[in-house]
Amino acid sequence: MFPVGIDVSKNTLDLCMLYDGIKGRIKTRNIQNNRHSVENILRC
Repeated sequence: MFPVGIDVSKNTLDLCMLYDGIKGRIKTRNIQNNRHSVENILRC
């Protein structure tokens, strides 16, 4: 399980994922706030 934070705005979603616990690696993404982008993220 990976902790995920999502900041939602009208046009974009900012995602932050933590790997290997809180002291592990951090991966961030900025995607468009639309159905297609959200569906792609949920498939990962």
